[in-house]
Amino acid sequence: VGHLYLDQFPRDGKFGHQMVVPLAPSFVDGTNGQRCVPACANISNLPRPQGGKPALLRFAEMRTLFHELGHAMHCLCTTTRF
Repeated sequence: VGHLYLDQFPRDGKFGHQMVVPLAPSFVDGTNGQRCVPACANISNLPRPQGGKPALLRFAEMRTLFHELGHAMHCLCTTTRF
């Protein structure tokens, strides 16, 4: 389908919200008929696992994550003409 890159955890200098960034659109090359595979990145600041325990998300974080993954699905499942 395509490539989805995840940048999930906070670090110094990183902004504090979630977003999906399209990196490459999906299209069919008119000269040879090959499909260019789409790519996007989901950038977020989710809590890191600590002390050998899994990180748990609050409801608002989960809702935002699924919202952003919807944008990622749109990026990965859409094919443009150019």
